[in-house]
Amino acid sequence: MRYSFCDFRASSAPSAFKGLGFLNDNSPMRQTVLDLEESKIREVANAGMGRADVLAFWFGESDEATPDFIREAAIASIRAGDTFYAHNLGMPELREAIAAYASKLHEPVGADRIAVTSGGVNALMLACQALVDAGDEVVAVTPVWPNLTAQAVIMVGANLKRVSLKPEEGARKLDLPALLAAITPATRLLIVNAPNNPTGWTLTRHEQLAILAHCRRTGTGSWPTRCTSGCTTSRPRTAARRASSTWRRPTTAWWSRTASPRAS
Repeated sequence: MRYSFCDFRASSAPSAFKGLGFLNDNSPMRQTVLDLEESKIREVANAGMGRADVLAFWFGESDEATPDFIREAAIASIRAGDTFYAHNLGMPELREAIAAYASKLHEPVGADRIAVTSGGVNALMLACQALVDAGDEVVAVTPVWPNLTAQAVIMVGANLKRVSLKPEEGARKLDLPALLAAITPATRLLIVNAPNNPTGWTLTRHEQLAILAHCRRTGTGSWPTRCTSGCTTSRPRTAARRASSTWRRPTTAWWSRTASPRAS
């Protein structure tokens, strides 16, 4: 059966679809999708876009345009006719360059473990679909960027459990015992976003090791995500620290989003 959006007339719609003008009570869209709440970040952005008196702090993007040399390279590529399908995993030379870059930051990684996607959200979606089946239990440390939790529910129909960071002494901190108690042998995947968006909370070394050991005991896969790979620390990453790295990081898109399969 084929549906045309032109056939729909809105009599009522959930908050995430207000103003679309094509949904009604007989919409063929999944109820899970219809029940989505509107992103507060998007709500603020929609209200502020185009206003000269508002600073655009709503999305995780720069306030400066893409540098000229990148734009010129894109223009040159189009003019050269590079507008056709490429390798599913991305251009081989690009994957080699990303692998070399990532290997300088972390343990060595081969280009065969690199997949270039159309964006970070696309990469997260693919990782979620690869790791989680319908009905699987997923545990997430929250508050968190809403896409991380919504994808598990929308894409594959997972059962989501949330463990909230607790306000303490003016900052958000992890209730480690509560998180470990929430992760059981029935838990397929753990989602941890650190440094955390939006609170800035970051895992301590003790928390990282405790979570990893617990996930290995329960057979739970870990999906650590971070905002950027350009973070630095005051401690040099020695060969010994490379060898003892606790989070396995097959790169799923660029080098800023990561996923790890079940620990073994």
